[in-house]
Amino acid sequence: MAAVAYTVAANSTQFNFQDIFSKISKVYYNEGVLESTQLAQPVEWEMEMPILSDVTFNLGEVETQEVKLADGSIWTSKITKGDSDVSIRIPSVSERISSLFMTTGTSYSDGFTFAGGTYSGKGYKNDAKKTIGSLMFTDDAGSVCIIFPNMEMSGALTGGDGDNPAYFNVKITPKANQAGDALLIMKKQSV
Repeated sequence: MAAVAYTVAANSTQFNFQDIFSKISKVYYNEGVLESTQLAQPVEWEMEMPILSDVTFNLGEVETQEVKLADGSIWTSKITKGDSDVSIRIPSVSERISSLFMTTGTSYSDGFTFAGGTYSGKGYKNDAKKTIGSLMFTDDAGSVCIIFPNMEMSGALTGGDGDNPAYFNVKITPKANQAGDALLIMKKQSV
């Protein structure tokens, strides 16, 4: 059996793989789509969203399909990406959060009285609503962030379930921005 010969490129270096992204701890929302030209200046995020601990962040499993020849040998393979599954749970019924996921109805500023208290607020329609914008996810270390520069999200209100307060169960669909980027992985630079 002949020995296998190999060479290592002269400019070969060992890469630093220490950039990790652990558990998502913060999510920031911006009403607009984040275009690549905006990254040359500071990005001001509209708000930090409160999130419950179990975040689902899967951009779609890759599936491989082998193409075989008549003799049974594998000629090539095709890959396809599955549907993304990204969701967060936002435990707030504040007016700002509620208006992201439900269509605002009548304002009840005069309020009503119940059990010695006066209440006022807004009505909301019980229809599906799509919100667009951008999201940034950070972890505890804060050295790496993941950004969806253009995404759609929709949420449904879920009442408190004993372990958690009432929350919006939010489904997120990443989309490409003008430059064609659907996901940005950004590393904090040394100061």
